[in-house]
Order: sequence, then C-alpha cells, then structure tokens
Amino acid sequence: MKRILYLCIATSIVATAGCSFDTSKPDTSHSKQQTEHASKKEARQIYLQKHLQEANAFIPNSTIRANKYKKMMESPFNFYRGTTPLYYSDLRTGVIPIPVGWNQYTPIQTWLEGDAHAQNVAIFDDREGTLRFDVTDFKNSYIGPFYWDILRFMSSIFLFTDELPYIKVSKAQQKQLSSAFLKIYQTTLQNIIENPMEKYKELRKEQLKNGLIQEQMEKMKLSYTYEAFLEKITLLQNGKHIFLPNDPSFVPLRTEEQEDFTKGWNEYIKSIGSFVDKKPERYFMRKDVVHKQNSGVGSVGRDIFYVLLEGDTAGPADDIVLEVKEQQLPAMFAEGQLSKEEYNRWFTSHAERTRIATLATGMKVDSYLGTLYTQGRSYSVKKLSPWYHEFESADFRKLSDVEEFVQYAAKAFARMHARADQDYNPAYVPHHFAENALAFMKQNPKFSQQLLQWSETYYHQVIEDYTLFQGLIQSKKL
Repeated sequence: MKRILYLCIATSIVATAGCSFDTSKPDTSHSKQQTEHASKKEARQIYLQKHLQEANAFIPNSTIRANKYKKMMESPFNFYRGTTPLYYSDLRTGVIPIPVGWNQYTPIQTWLEGDAHAQNVAIFDDREGTLRFDVTDFKNSYIGPFYWDILRFMSSIFLFTDELPYIKVSKAQQKQLSSAFLKIYQTTLQNIIENPMEKYKELRKEQLKNGLIQEQMEKMKLSYTYEAFLEKITLLQNGKHIFLPNDPSFVPLRTEEQEDFTKGWNEYIKSIGSFVDKKPERYFMRKDVVHKQNSGVGSVGRDIFYVLLEGDTAGPADDIVLEVKEQQLPAMFAEGQLSKEEYNRWFTSHAERTRIATLATGMKVDSYLGTLYTQGRSYSVKKLSPWYHEFESADFRKLSDVEEFVQYAAKAFARMHARADQDYNPAYVPHHFAENALAFMKQNPKFSQQLLQWSETYYHQVIEDYTLFQGLIQSKKL
C-alpha cells in the first residue's frame, strides 16, 4: 500500500510540476502542458516497450520472460535492477544529459562494475575464507568512464531507501546520502594518490567500525555453515547428495546437453589446471548437474547450471557447488560509444571478459574462476558459498545503518576502480586512474552538483518508467 500511494503521489508531482493557475481567464497553458506531458509519456511508454522487447529477446521461453517481468513488477528498485541496458540507452539518447566532452575523455576510464546499485555491494568470503565487504557481480563489467558506475549507484540510493520498511528516509536525507557517497568516493581516491597501497586495503571486520556491516559479518561467521547451505539445495540419497528433485528451479539436463556439457567441463578443468593439480584425483568428479532457473532479477533468462562436486573426500559433508552462468555482451554497449572491434580483439568470449574483469577489479579471487563452453555459448564458473550476504531493505533499522553502508560502498567502488588501472594491465587501462579521475572532477567545479542533480532526476525517471511498465504488463503489451 505504501508503495502504491508513493507512486501515485510521485506521478502526480511529475504531471503537475511547473503548472500555474490564473482564474481570471481560461487556463490554456495548463491544458497545453497536460497535453504535452501526456504525449511525452505515451512516447516514453512506446520506447520502453520496444526497448524491453529487444533487451529480453534472448529469452525465447515466454514463461521465463514473464517471470522476469513479475520480479521487476515488485518494486521500482527491482525494475531498475532488471533494466540495466535502459540506463545506458538513456545515457546515449540524452535522457541523462552527460556533456559530450566527458565521454570522449579516455583518461578517466577504468574497469567498471557495469551494473552499479545498492545490492551489488555485499559481504562475501575470498579464496582464503576471509569475509569482506566489496563490490560484486561482474557479468556486465567492462571499461568505461567512472561516472557511469557512480551515477547509477547514486540513483539506486534514492530507489533503495524508498523501500526501507523500518525507516522513513526524507528526500533531503536521500540527497545527503547520495552526496556523501560521492564525497567519500573522492576522498578515497585522494587517499590512494597519497598512498597507492590504499586501493588494496580490504573492508574486513578489523577495518570496520562497530555497526551494521561488522555485526552482519560476526553473525555470518557464527551461524552460517556449508552443511546448512547444502541442506537447502540438495537431498541425501543413498549416502550421496543430489540437487533437490522436487525443486522447480532445478531442471535436469537432456542427454545431448549432458554430452556437450562434459566436453566443455573437460576444457574448464584444463583452464584451472594449476588449482586442479593441488586437489585429490576425485575432487572434481561431478555428482550432479542441473539447470538453475529463476536466479536474481537481471540474470533471469540467462542459462545457468549448478554443478555438485565430490570435494576432498567421498563423504557428502565436503561436497562443492559451482555456478556456471551464461555470459553476454555487457549492458554498457547500449550507450553506443564503445568499440565492439576492440572488445573482440581483447577477448575470445564474453566469459573470458568476465574472468579478466573479475581479476582486474578483485582481490584474492575465487580459485574456481574459469570459463566453460557448451551449446555454442560461453559461461563463467565460480564457487557458490553460504558466506554471501547482499543487504535487503529489512536489514536497515536506523538511518545510521544506511549512512554506514553508503560510506563503505563508496570506499569499495573507489578502491575497485583504482585497482583496475594500469597497475593491473596497461593493455586495457594505460594510465593511473585515481590521479586522472580526481583531476577531472576538480577541472569541472560543478561535477558534484551535476551528478547529484542527474542522479535524482533519473531516479524520478525510473519511478515514472516503473509506472509505465506496470501499464504495459497490465495491458499485456509485454
């Protein structure tokens, strides 16, 4: 009810903004403005329909596509998560009015997360088992100007904080949170310039102040176990784990799929040979393989496998679960300025690009990280872990929780952007990012003001788009 009321108010505000009333004569200007707004709204809805149809054309199964739209219908924030290419399309068309000169200035480019929002920073364990708070999910990662990530994340702050059940965050507070994110991002870059090793600092429990994130880490260490994780997704049958046979999200492979997957699997094992050599002979024996459906929001429709491995012993307690996810061209190519020719020169596949992106942006990355090819598609492989927590709206009980989250998210993005510069590989980013980005912001004194304004304006655009999207679904046009 709160969300529906909010949308009605927001739509009303957008529809009546700038109107004036003069009772001394017929108000033709008001009528004209209403007509113009209705016309723009109709044009935007038609554009939105066409864009969503094209962006989701890769999902041939109408039931799966409808399920993705159902998830996007849940809230404006979920809609935002499910429409990453729309953000980049709006950068291209000027809905977000980035100056042309900014986009052409390559010294401020680095590896981006590519789908920056409040649930793509999370707590997770690295390959050494240490928990840290950092940027996650690199399926859309590629090289571009840093403000694409920053602006998208700032808009997500407005959207995410609208939906907190225990806190009412005012518009003024939302602006303060977005402004704080940008300021801390800038301060962190300055710290990196003064001490280059700053970008390799991890946001572990010891580096965090007492608060929401540290408490969540402690809870995860004390109560999360791999055994409990396996119990949620597997069944013990004749002393051997299999994926839950009655779970509708797990779909068995057809015979021809199994054969082709085996070929791809053997090549994957070769690609991580140095890690495989350290493990017992039967460690990577596959106990079960299934298709995994209904994962995430933006990932719905991508082909995903879950693979159950033997692990260190023949017993079920130390089985390993891998996720094998189809990779595609990053969403940021919808912005229009990136070169597909260069992309194809650098990477043999989308999965290889995801692997490189993860290495460029990450630290102590997953030892299972690799690529797998089957059915003519490329897949990224990673280990699934119970020690993963993306923050839900119900996790935030007071404003200081949100402030802390935004502060550490800003540090994580700044360090990630800086790590992925020429110090990783100058073939991709041939410059020191932190110095260039900070200099660019100083040379544009209105930069912070503009980003805050654009992020809030785009937030309102997303709210209106969400309402238009609801109309498209209800009228069965999608």
